[in-house]
Amino acid sequence: MANAPKTLSRLTRQMSLVSPAIDDHAWSEDDFQTVHVALQPPPQSLHLDLEREPETAPTSTSTEAWLQVAALGLFGAAATHYAVMPTHFRESWSYGLFFLCAASAQVAMAFALLRSPSRRLLLAAVAGSLAVIALWVVSRFWGVPVGPDNGATEAIGVLDVTATVLEGLTAVGCFVVWRQDVVRPAWRWSLWSLPVRLLLLVLAVGLPITAWFSPRG
Repeated sequence: MANAPKTLSRLTRQMSLVSPAIDDHAWSEDDFQTVHVALQPPPQSLHLDLEREPETAPTSTSTEAWLQVAALGLFGAAATHYAVMPTHFRESWSYGLFFLCAASAQVAMAFALLRSPSRRLLLAAVAGSLAVIALWVVSRFWGVPVGPDNGATEAIGVLDVTATVLEGLTAVGCFVVWRQDVVRPAWRWSLWSLPVRLLLLVLAVGLPITAWFSPRG
């Protein structure tokens, strides 16, 4: 406080320029302390709060997009399998049960990929999708391997081709995601990009129409 009188005098002269009514005897040291405290800068924490950028919603990356595409492929393939399931139950309970289990497994796998993806789960999705594709190829070109129609070849239709394409899309999507360093859940709607949402719309509208106008088999 050794320099307080000089600082007080300098502050008083500056105030006198603003208001002539203030003279050197109108200010005491207590008044100076009050003004000094009032002129102190705000706390550092307040600066940090003001400078902090507002939080933004998470955005989608290519990894999340491929994961969503893979899940949509599973959902779409499962829908086609459910559509033809009654016909296969009429042929044989073993065929119908196979389609029921395959479709249900695909739905469960799709939800698991979106909610809690892991490298092991991704590889399982790739292997499962390729196995179903391989079974489709065998049944169309070499004959059904088991059941009442053992050895008979199945006709190629729109629904089974659609399911096979979607399963191939799932295999590709899961393999791309498996190669990434970080795999995050992608079920939140804010993470779904516009192209993926359009794919969802196409599948939601196109698959029921295709199933309605296509022969079951």
